[in-house]
Amino acid sequence: MTESAAEDRAVSATVEAAFIGLRLDGVVLAMCEALEEEDSERLFGAEEPSRSQITRWIKAGLVAVDGKVITKAGFVPNSGSSVRVTVPVPAPSALDPDPSVSFEIVFEDDAILVINKPAGLVVHPAAGNRGGTLVNGLLAYLGAALQPIGGELRPGLVHRLDKGTTGLMVVAKTEHAYVQLVRQFAPPRTVHRSYLALVAKLPKGGVVSEGMIDLPIGRNPRDRLKMAVDQERGRPSVTHWRVEQRLQGGYLLDLQLETGRTHQIRVHLGAVGAPILGDPLYGPQPHMLEEKIRVAAQVLGRQALHASKLSFVHPVSSHPVEYRADLPDDLRGLLNVMTGDL
Repeated sequence: MTESAAEDRAVSATVEAAFIGLRLDGVVLAMCEALEEEDSERLFGAEEPSRSQITRWIKAGLVAVDGKVITKAGFVPNSGSSVRVTVPVPAPSALDPDPSVSFEIVFEDDAILVINKPAGLVVHPAAGNRGGTLVNGLLAYLGAALQPIGGELRPGLVHRLDKGTTGLMVVAKTEHAYVQLVRQFAPPRTVHRSYLALVAKLPKGGVVSEGMIDLPIGRNPRDRLKMAVDQERGRPSVTHWRVEQRLQGGYLLDLQLETGRTHQIRVHLGAVGAPILGDPLYGPQPHMLEEKIRVAAQVLGRQALHASKLSFVHPVSSHPVEYRADLPDDLRGLLNVMTGDL
């Protein structure tokens, strides 16, 4: 299935041979899951649509196959058919500012805010989690003027980090900045993100100190909370890695994203035998680690992943800018254990 650029709150795709026999609701679900992370958030907000929600879209006449509206979820499109989904605009929902949400400000001007996200902070509200997120904190700091910028549940956000990942994020303070920054995530990308990760082993398939992981990623068919390498239906995904520091008990890796799939670094490193320490979804089996590292990773309580560098073209000045954030104290503690200092 080849997905075209999503615009005007619509998703279009051509059904490939691999999807012959799949019901229309399944085809649309696969289309939505195949979107780039940034496109998915722009279209759907905090969460991807469920199959039951997609069924309601189909019954409401929001899905067309080869230009003809189809209202039966069980309809089976032919290979090569064009499927288009008109994504309904979600009803606006008020978000409460929360001044108790704290984050480090790395840079700020009239157009953007660059922050260093702490561990454990959820970026935006979702079902069952309406408060205590970065967005609630941003609304308290920047005021109501932020609310209309971007999506209803993620005002100002042009990208995100997982709850357990620390590091740099850029927030748009104006509609102009938002539009300009979102465009930079589309090819040719001018947003570049670097991460640091602690692992016990080097990735397979690389040379002594660097390598590239080129494995397609899609939704895990057995667990929708997880992603997985999927050679048949996954989206192309490329991660570059190099050894930043060799440690007594493992390695500190520097990672560069060529694509931006959900959980990309975590899935890729797990797939090549170098899962990130402490990762609750894709991490190494505890019994495979040296005891002191196993204990330290358990104390960490999150994936040892940090967004250390962020560069992009400033949306107003058009000048390239770059920001860096050192390892937080908890990752520094694990690093010290792995160097034998503790």
